[in-house]
Order: sequence, then C-alpha cells, then structure tokens
Amino acid sequence: FGVQVGCNGPLNVYLCIVCAYAVSEFLAQCDSRDIEIGGLILTCVASFLVAAVAEIKFFYLELPVILLIVLLITRPTRRTVAAILIAAFALAVGAYALGQLMPDKFRQLMDISALYAEADNTVIETGYGISRIHAFSQIDGLFFHDDLALKLFGLGFGSATGSSSGLFLSPLYRMYGYLNYDYLQLPTMYIQTGYVGVVLYSLVIAVSLLWAVKDKVAYRQK
Repeated sequence: FGVQVGCNGPLNVYLCIVCAYAVSEFLAQCDSRDIEIGGLILTCVASFLVAAVAEIKFFYLELPVILLIVLLITRPTRRTVAAILIAAFALAVGAYALGQLMPDKFRQLMDISALYAEADNTVIETGYGISRIHAFSQIDGLFFHDDLALKLFGLGFGSATGSSSGLFLSPLYRMYGYLNYDYLQLPTMYIQTGYVGVVLYSLVIAVSLLWAVKDKVAYRQK
C-alpha cells in the first residue's frame, strides 16, 4: 500500500473483487432482508477512499464497469436502482477525497486524454517502460522479432521472472527488468507463454462470464 510506482496492482485487484462481490450479493438477495444496504455503502465508499489515498485512478473507471457487468447478469429489481445510486454516491465521495488529497491527480482523472497518455506511457523515467496499451507490439519488437513460434508460445515459463533473490532472477529480467513489464499481468504472461497462454488465461474469465449468463437465463425461466 502506497504511492510508489507499481506497488498497488494487487490492491487494485483486491478492491475490484471486494466491490464486485458486495454489489452482486446485494442484488442477488432481492428477496431477503439479510443483506443490508449499509454494508454496500460502506464497502463502496471505503474502497474509493482507499483508492484515493493509494492514488489508484483507474479504479474510478473500474467500479462503473463492474456495476455494468453485474447489472447485465442479474434480474432488474428495486435494488438495482439502489446499487446504481450507492455507486454514484461512493464515486462522488472518492472523487472529492482525491481532489482534496491530490488535486493534480484529480485533474488528470477528469481529462480522458491525460489518462490515455498515462496508459500509453513508455517513458522509463516515470517508472513505466512497457506501455499498458501497446505492450504486445512492443514485446514483439523487443523480444520476438516477428518469430511466429515465439508469438504463439513465448519464451517459456519462468523466462521473464523477477525476484529479490539473484538465485531466482531470470537472465531476461536482469537485462530488461528496467522496462517494468512485470507490473502488468498480461505482458509478463505474453513473454512467457505467448498468445496461446494469454488466450487460455482469458478463457477462464470468459467461461465464468458465460456461466453467469447461463444461470441468469435459467433463473428468468423459473
């Protein structure tokens, strides 16, 4: 937890999981009074406050996307409207907190072109050597050089591993660790397992989504 470059990736994922679970549970229990609205408010507001202090700007975009996905796979109820209002309230609180703590970051959050520039950033001096948007094409140029086999299967498991111990540090990371590709899951996976590994990893998420949609259809038919 902090504001050092690259340190809040796991925290960002954790906040997404917590909020997705809270929203989905609140909406799923439409016929129960066991899930109190206060719990959802506390979860969303606290998550945005943590994101503000930790300077996780992209979480302000991620929660609306999470809410949209949850709404697509659940039956519309009065709680649906309540969840939208709660998320909007939490977003406003989080934006206010970010504006008070880090005015420059708040202005950047309100500027779509500035957010895109940060996501596309490849300036090593700022801490991101690999672009978040064009990582695959950069990796192709740096490591694969249009070799089809490397694009498909990568350099192998562990080939891009970083470690605080030199014993487990891969030769590739010794040379190119300054690019900070390990800050991002998919670029690291692409280097090691190629498109095949990335697709298989993505299928786990896709199958989960399809399963949820299937359950939604079955639920509507009851």
